[in-house]
Amino acid sequence: MFTVTPIGSCRITTPLRMGQATHGVRLNLTRSYGYCHSPAEAVQMARFLRGEAEIPADLWPLVCRSHDRETLGAQPPEMSDLYLVEIASAKELTVDGVSIQLNYLRSAFPEFLSDSTRAAAFWDLADAGDEPATAAFLDSAWSATAEQRAQSKLLARIRRSLVTRDSLRADLQTLASLLPDLLVVTHVNAVKPDGLPIRSRAGLIDMVAEECAALGLPCCNPTELMVEFGQPRAIEDDSTSLAHFTETFARALMAEWMRTTIAPRTEALTATRPEPFVAQVEAAIERGDLNDACTRLARVSDRFPAARAALDALRADRALAQSDLGDAGADPVAWMRRAAALGCFDGAAALLDRRDDLPCDLLTDLALAAHEAGALPQAAHLACAALRQTPQARRPATVLAGLVQDHALSLAGRLDPALIARVQEALTPEGIARALRRPAPCLRTLIAADLPGATRPGSPGRPVSPPHPPWPTGARRRGRDASATPR
Repeated sequence: MFTVTPIGSCRITTPLRMGQATHGVRLNLTRSYGYCHSPAEAVQMARFLRGEAEIPADLWPLVCRSHDRETLGAQPPEMSDLYLVEIASAKELTVDGVSIQLNYLRSAFPEFLSDSTRAAAFWDLADAGDEPATAAFLDSAWSATAEQRAQSKLLARIRRSLVTRDSLRADLQTLASLLPDLLVVTHVNAVKPDGLPIRSRAGLIDMVAEECAALGLPCCNPTELMVEFGQPRAIEDDSTSLAHFTETFARALMAEWMRTTIAPRTEALTATRPEPFVAQVEAAIERGDLNDACTRLARVSDRFPAARAALDALRADRALAQSDLGDAGADPVAWMRRAAALGCFDGAAALLDRRDDLPCDLLTDLALAAHEAGALPQAAHLACAALRQTPQARRPATVLAGLVQDHALSLAGRLDPALIARVQEALTPEGIARALRRPAPCLRTLIAADLPGATRPGSPGRPVSPPHPPWPTGARRRGRDASATPR
């Protein structure tokens, strides 16, 4: 199977853990000692995963609480196909150059840090990095007992710093050199009850995205998917720190990683390793997503005769399941998801004429599936509906931009000028040039600088997936059984 290792928090580990079986990948946690949050912590974890770093015994409780140091260190390294590296904190704590976790530090020294005045003075000294001054402060503030004096020896070695653009760039470059392949994931830019984002988090998200772009590293910002979901559906109600995802959002994030990152990389390996691709297509069949399985098989059917046979059988199963789909009834959302899994895009698009309350993420998933399956008119209809539902959504705008650039789709009369401007933001210079070379380019969609809200094009479009070899066996039998389960 295609293997994935998270280097980060529960925000990336939980989606991978929940989705590994349903998407046909394997979560590799060999030598992983738990969660981390800052760039320096990520580098340290990467070195430890490779067997190139050791954590001193006296610092292990400040780095890991869930694994035995000797047992974990004895495991041989097992590198993965892909690493998801989350950069979610700009605060970095170190002891003699070893990155430690703030949460574990608080657990280890609860009494010392319980006094806010004392803690503030300590952190000022840790920021300054003056060990003699820190030792003198601790000698006066925390030396009444032998236990306090022992704790002070470690506390005096702690340093705190903030991530800078230069340090982030250096750490990202190091990660790229240590890991065979990676996807950088930012924090989610959720807003507080007053409607404003957490300023420091928003700044870090922007800096990570900008540095990844400058270095040519792929980067995922979960905020884009959260916008489609709406924050209440994406962030747990009791997550006062705005840091924990709902189960539904975690599963959607995994599906997005699968579509944009894991599947293309898996397919690039098929010449020498067909098994991961086969596992993923069979997983799609098992979860009832016959459309995804057909789409992926169709891409290779012209080069692999056996794939054509598997595809023909699976299409027959899909047609049978489509005939049993029935009407939307009282639960149009569940019906639409099942329609997407079975490739019933005509019916899904037709339902939009009767319903205008379907969620943006559902409409976008349908638009993406239709686009990848070659149902372009339906993809345009669904993506327009998604963008009208949530004008800030990036994925439906990207779908429409691709249709404008590659298929001369005109949005005049479909979207109002402000929404056309949103699509223009997703156009690429190369795509615009390609569209303008067509015999009848849709100029009103491509070039409309005088439209209200229009901005300069420049956001990158979605990369084109590479071709997809081999195919699963026994697709027909499993496809019929799986088709009864809605996605």
